[in-house]
This record gives sequence, structure tokens and C-alpha cells, in this order.
Amino acid sequence: MDPESNRQTLASSDTDAPQREPGPPTTITLNDVLEAVKMHKRFCMPSIAPEVEVTDLPNFDDLAPYGVSEEIQEQLWVKEATRLLDVVKSPESLVFEGSAALSADSKRSYEMLAAMADHVWQAVNIATYDSESLFESNVKELCKNDVLKSCRVVLDYLCEMEEDEVADDSSEAMPRHSHEDFFSFVNYCTAVLAQVLCTAADGKSFQIYVLAHLAKLSTKVKVVSTKLQECAQISIDNGVSDRRIPVPNQHDTRGRQGGHPQIDKGFGDLDLDIEPLLEGMRGLQGELAPLESSSKEDSVRRIYFLHCAKYRFNIFNLIRYLLVPLRGTNRLMRKSVTSYELCSMVYATGFERFRTLVHQDHENDFSGTSDTSRVNCAKGSFDLLNKAIQNVRSQARSRNANPGNRNGLDSQFESLRIDSENRSVGTCISWSYTPDGESGENLQARQPLMLKSMSHVITAMIPFIMTSPRIVSSISEFMTTVIFTELPGEREKNPIKPRAVGKYTGFFCLTTAEYATAQRNRAPDDARSLSKALMRRNNLFAGRQLADIGHSASFPLALNKATSQASDDDQTAPERIQRHQLELDGFSNKMKPWIIEEKGIMVRCRLYVSGLMLLCTVLVAGGVSIGVVVGERITGVDPFNITTYCWVLAAFILLVAKSVRVQDWPWNDFLHGRVLCKSVSELSSVTGVNEQLILAKILQDESISILQTRGPYNTVFNRKSEDGFSIDRPLSIWTMLLSGLIMIEVESTRGRSLVCLDLRRGTKYEMIDNMCIYEPQGEEFIHCSRLPNEKDGEAHGDPNRIRLRKGNLVWLRARGLYGNKDAEFV
Repeated sequence: MDPESNRQTLASSDTDAPQREPGPPTTITLNDVLEAVKMHKRFCMPSIAPEVEVTDLPNFDDLAPYGVSEEIQEQLWVKEATRLLDVVKSPESLVFEGSAALSADSKRSYEMLAAMADHVWQAVNIATYDSESLFESNVKELCKNDVLKSCRVVLDYLCEMEEDEVADDSSEAMPRHSHEDFFSFVNYCTAVLAQVLCTAADGKSFQIYVLAHLAKLSTKVKVVSTKLQECAQISIDNGVSDRRIPVPNQHDTRGRQGGHPQIDKGFGDLDLDIEPLLEGMRGLQGELAPLESSSKEDSVRRIYFLHCAKYRFNIFNLIRYLLVPLRGTNRLMRKSVTSYELCSMVYATGFERFRTLVHQDHENDFSGTSDTSRVNCAKGSFDLLNKAIQNVRSQARSRNANPGNRNGLDSQFESLRIDSENRSVGTCISWSYTPDGESGENLQARQPLMLKSMSHVITAMIPFIMTSPRIVSSISEFMTTVIFTELPGEREKNPIKPRAVGKYTGFFCLTTAEYATAQRNRAPDDARSLSKALMRRNNLFAGRQLADIGHSASFPLALNKATSQASDDDQTAPERIQRHQLELDGFSNKMKPWIIEEKGIMVRCRLYVSGLMLLCTVLVAGGVSIGVVVGERITGVDPFNITTYCWVLAAFILLVAKSVRVQDWPWNDFLHGRVLCKSVSELSSVTGVNEQLILAKILQDESISILQTRGPYNTVFNRKSEDGFSIDRPLSIWTMLLSGLIMIEVESTRGRSLVCLDLRRGTKYEMIDNMCIYEPQGEEFIHCSRLPNEKDGEAHGDPNRIRLRKGNLVWLRARGLYGNKDAEFV
């Protein structure tokens, strides 16, 4: 391995980049990490069995079968551990430094990136197969059979490629990367993983073991990558025999619709089952003291395998999630993409401004989370991404001391120099970020930055992928697994705690000229990418009116309308956003005293009841006083008839006023100045709050309330009852977005359809695949099976009224976010 390949991947950060939160404690030393790297030589658990030490444990990521001596292996471990420890302790931002072959963001450079990612993917599969084989041979319940089988498929394919002399890789159509670029790529990926994981949680032991396992994995990937086919055969020969590899069940092997399950399967479903880990820990607690020495050694040995399982599987999973977008989802064949959009957005929504993370990836999959702990977990990735972009921007400024005039993103794309295979594909990144939450209410986009170097693209793309909700969820589950499988003594000695962060918001978009052009050519109400979504940068509060049902006034004017009206609308947007957010806060405070019951919502109306009772009292008292005062002064007239008329009038007013707003108002509730509203229209009439705001509040709080619903527009609600609260008003798209319900337009066998990405408060993870995964008894989605249009007879006269239902739907591809501002969902 080239000694120069491990050069530092650090660069100075821009002055306006936010400082990253502190990494590992300064008490972590190289010796701490190396001790964890070599723990197979000497493993003990003083908190459980202080006198027991096991020295004959198998070495995960052992390089001896691949022709590397133990002395050289340890030298390589020291080098990798030193590099990773320096990375997480340094305040400098990370940067990928490629060779001259990656000097332009050309199609050929993207193919080289896919080739490097594929190379790492194959090497990781070798390491994973070795690891799972050790688990299968020692502690079978910790072996992931589906992972073992899928890795074997890749290794068999590699061996077959060797027999064919990999002719395709020698052709000019498949550009080869240099060893220097490959090792730099491995360094950068592992450095990003180390920084993200070490900033996600405080805990000395957690950070030490993360660095140790990453150092060993990085070393093995570099070694086996030099002779992939030969190492793949060695791994097969030393691993589990064919007859001992269990065949996964049908649930474990399903793939994308119409694909081969063992080839096309992604690793999204290969989550670590922590039950064996928990059972193993339960069996060790409090049971070692009376055991013999041999039994204690067996128990400590088992702890070693449990420890390796929880760290290794989660780290391998994260690496897979990182590599798949770069090489493509097909396991046996890589694919580069030069027309794409990567977009990650963290925005505040709802009445409490709870934060939601939404992501669009290379494959046009849409995913998100609104779980607070997971959005917090993403903060380190966004910080790293922001610093990387700032660093790239500072380098671009230094290289272009006298930049030419820029007329916006469109002119930059059009001015790209066409040069056959090496022409730039027009990679561009735009972003806005408020890491501390201050001044984040009015996010303003910065000038888009053209990434003319593939090294710059890789610098931004790797941390960008780490902001994916899938990876964020995996990191969160990783920390949960580590925390709950720690032994009590270790948990108290070295507690692991996820870091609390502020209410940050951000928007990042990485795209190419071809994709941007296709988006600009779409109609205003056509499906759009996430970067052009209706809820982008507080657009929900940028309209001329708040919650204006069925009208576009709830949103700002279309960005592509080059008129003076659009310009004025954009200039006044910050003021409207602030005014509407204050207005929403006022409605939120008004809703706080409401009492949510199972069948309705109880609200106080003492002022209304008091005023009504006062009016009736005046009428009754006035009638009596007229009868007493007038007496017999008017000849032939009984003054108490006037009293009777006043009483009847008072009773009539009381009955009408009591029934005009609600259908049923018991006298007990009326006299106590309260009313139980049983529908949206009743609640709006009683409180004066806009119906759409009421619907948004109910949708937002459904997961934490006991309210049961019914009614004609009840599809999107989960807790239903025949005598519950009636949803008798349709929902506008503004209400859906404010509540966290994002409609994705897809193409199905029936035409254009809608599928709901449900990110209501507390959603841990939700995803809408570009191509639906076919399952006979699959997940049910809120959807519209066929969108109406003006020429469609099924539209019933109004193409803006979308009928929703809940059930199964199979679609062919996702087109983007639904963009009809006037839509009503019935």
C-alpha cells in the first residue's frame, strides 16, 4: 500500500462557517484507540469479572490470510488510528484532494466516482463476509444470514469476473481510477463517518470504539482492494461453506418491483436485531460470580462477540448507505448518474415550529423524519456539510480573483463549455443554513456555487449523503443499540448520551445542469423537485394571507414569473413571514386552553354565555319592571302582558343563541360556560379560528391526543370512531404541508397518482421510493389512485378537488412533489 496514500484530508475552513461542536474529549489518546484495535489480544471486563482475561480471541478484520504479516498489520493500524484521531480532534474542515483526473465535474469523472465507490463496496463485502463467517462459527445467533448470503453473491460475482479477465474494466468506456485517488476516497469517507459519529454522542468509550473499528475496516479495505478477485476467493475459502449458509426467507429477499431479489436488493431492511444482544447481556448480569474460571472465560468471550457485533454491523450498514447512492442500487453493476438532484431540508413547521427533515436522493426517492432525537442527530452532518461548502467556496474565490459577471444560475449553466467526454455537467450547489436557530425565521438563499472540480463535488457530496434520514435514523438506532447493550457497570462508568442541539434550520441542494433544465421546463403546477417545494424556506408563511383555503394566496408568487408584481412580492416576503408567524403564535395560544376529549373538543365560552344571560336578564327584568311601573296607568291594557312578551323574547333569543353554533349543547355545560364541539365547523363557529388552522392543529397533535374522528373528509386521520369528532371540511394543501403531510406525485398504471409522505410530528422514518416495492400485503398509503384534470370526466367539474383514500398502491416512478396550490383534499 502506498505510504503517501494516507495524507491528511484537512483544509482550513472559511471564516463565516459555524464552528463545529467539540469532538471527542481531549482525554482520548492514541493508546486508547490502539488498545481497542488490539482488544482481541487481551480482552477483559473488570466490572463483571476483574480477574478474568481472555487472550485467544479471533481477530476481526485480520489481514494475515491476505498475505500481510502481523508486524505490518499493526503498523497499518497505528497509521489509520492516528489519521482518524487527528481528524476528529482537528477544528479544520475536511476536504477531498483528488488527482488531475478529477479536475473537472465531467461525465468521465462521475464514472470514476462510481468506480471508486464500487471498488470500496466490493472490498467492504469481503470484510463483511469475513466478519459474518466468524460470527456464524462462534456465536450463530449474532450472524445476519441475509447479509452473509448477499455478500456471498457479490464475492461469487467477483470471482467470475476474474475468470473473464474483467475485460470491461480495461476499455476506455469504463475509466479507471488511480490508487492514489482510491485511497484518498477511502480516507475521506472514513473521516466523514468518524466526525459524524463522534459528534452525535458524548461518551468516551463509544468514540474510542468507533475510531478503532473504522481504523481496522479502513486498513482492510485498502489492502484487499489491491487484488479484489484474489481476496474474494480467499474470503470464500476461509469463510462459511456453502451448505452452512442459510437461505433467507421470502421477506428477506424481496427487492424492487420487477427486479432480481439477490441482485437489486438495497440494504434498507437489513437492520440489526438487537434482541440477541439484549438477551446475551441479560444472561450475563449478576451470574458470573458463582461460576468456575472456565465459565467466566466463556462469558467474557461472549461479551467480546456481542461488543463486536453491535459496532461492526452498524458501521458496515452506514458505509453501505453511503456508497449505494454513488455506485447505484444494483449490487453487481455500478451506474453513474449525471442528471440528478440531492436535496436536504430542515424546516420548522406546525404551531410549535417542530423541525422536520426531508430528503431527495439520486434515485428520486423521498424520505423524511420529524422525530426530535433524529433531527438532532443530523446536526453534525449538516455542520460538516456547511463547513465543506464554505471551504470549497473559499478555494473557488482564491482561484478566481477576478470572476466574470454572473446573471444567475441559468446563465451559468448556459455558459458551460462543451468539450466532448470531459465537458462539465454543470454541478451546482445552493444552500442556506442557520446552525444556532438565530435569525433563522427568514432564510435567504446564497448565490449558487458552481462546483467545477470533481474533487469539490466529492467534498460536498459525501457529507451531503450523510444528511439522509435513512442514515440519520441508522446513527440514532446505532447509539440506542450501544446504550442499551452496555453492561450496568460500564454504563455508569462511561455513560453515552446523544448531544442536545439548538433549533437549527437549513436548506442544501446539489444538482446538475441537465436536471435543472428539465425542472425549469415544467409547468407551474406540475410536479417539482424538493428544492422547488411549496414549503421551501418558510413559503408556508410567505403568502399574502394565512390559511386561505383553496387559493394560492397562502403561498408566494411563482418564482418563474418575471414581473414587477413577483419582484415586489419577494421583497415584502420577510415582513409577511414574520407577521404570519406571529399570527400563528396567537392562534396557538388561543388553542392551548382547549380540552381534547375522545368525542370532541371542549372550549370555554364564558363571555358568550355571560353576555347572552345578561341580555336575557335585562329583558326579563325590564318586562317585570314595566309591569310594576305602568300598573293601571294605561286604560284597558294589562301591563304584565308586556312582561310576558319580554320573557318569551328572552327565551327565544336564549334557545336560538344556544343552538345556532352547535347542534347539541347540554344545559349543564351551558351554565358552566363551556361547550363540547363535535365538528370542525362547530369549533370554528364557536372560537372564530379558521377551519384550516383547526384541521392543522388536530393533524399535528393526533399522535399525542385521544381525539377520535369521523366524517366525509376523514381519510388522513388515524384514530377513527363512528361517533367521534366530525371532519366536515376539506383540507387545503397548505394545511397538509403545515401538518407534515407531503403529497408526492407518481406515475401508476392508471396515470398520474398521489402518495402521501407522512411526516407528522414524531414520525421516526418514512420513505416514498421512486419505484414502488411490490408486496402482496404491503404498507398502506394515503393516496389518490388517479388525479383528475380538466379534460377528465371523473373530475366532477373541479380538477382541484382530490379524493383521498387509504390502501395499497403500486406505482412505476415518482415524479416529484405535488405543486397545485389550489388543491383541496376530500
